[in-house]
Amino acid sequence: MSEEEREKRIEGEKKISIEIPDLASQFFRLQERLIQQHEALTKNARSHQILIQQFSNFAKRLPDLSSMVQQLSLTQRVLRDIQPIIKPEFFEPLKIISEKFIEIEKSDFEYKWLKSVPCPFFLHVYAKYEEGGNDKATEYLMKVLQEELSLDKLKSDLEYLSYYKQRKPIIDQALDAHKEGKYALSIPTLMAQVDGVFIQLALDLDVWKVEEEPTGVKVVTKKGGEKKIEEIDDSFRNYYGRFMGKDSIRAGVLHGYNLDYAFDDKLAAKVIWILFEALNVTEEIQKDQQKYLPKAI
Repeated sequence: MSEEEREKRIEGEKKISIEIPDLASQFFRLQERLIQQHEALTKNARSHQILIQQFSNFAKRLPDLSSMVQQLSLTQRVLRDIQPIIKPEFFEPLKIISEKFIEIEKSDFEYKWLKSVPCPFFLHVYAKYEEGGNDKATEYLMKVLQEELSLDKLKSDLEYLSYYKQRKPIIDQALDAHKEGKYALSIPTLMAQVDGVFIQLALDLDVWKVEEEPTGVKVVTKKGGEKKIEEIDDSFRNYYGRFMGKDSIRAGVLHGYNLDYAFDDKLAAKVIWILFEALNVTEEIQKDQQKYLPKAI
């Protein structure tokens, strides 16, 4: 690389000084402008038919940045195709965020499975990890739950989820116990509900029968073989196996030989976020199943 090229690169890096969480928020605001430009382009759709279709599909995907991690190669192809007709400033935020998600996937960030939260929030949790590792990220997630009305807001966010509605009295009482610092009550109760929602999903999808005695580990992890729920993201599947499987923290708590969790505020917060993700994941899978079920009939 020549000296001139190096200077240009350094200058370019200086311009990209926005914090990633703020950048994600900014990127979402650009979405409407992207869609508007797409509408303008459709006036000349005949000569750009294939390109327009690619761009339309891409624009619709923008809110779900977690899927970009899995579909990065497609994203890169679309970027290359539409680059000649879109202004450069639209691409820089997307490029930075895409690179950030690749970095996250390669890291030992504990919460890479937490994909049901808004993207700016997820990136902020990762920024805390960058500051001080997973402990720092956990402290931030604890703080969020400790803020005034946060648990009540969490309940309202879960109201539309079917498996939450079925278990509302149990989950709400456990969350209230957490609020009062009674982790000996909240932790085992919520751990059981995390297992329960996946078992219930497997039964509803007819993957398992009651008489087969399904467990969360069999339903979620690879131990279930062909009977595991395939739609679960691998990052969550792997974390679930470590956190909830045999010889795990969950096993020690629910089998009664772990007696150290009554004052474990970090574990208490983790279980709440795992439950939050489990409820959202099962809802998404259930809705997709309902969507395609009539075709199967």
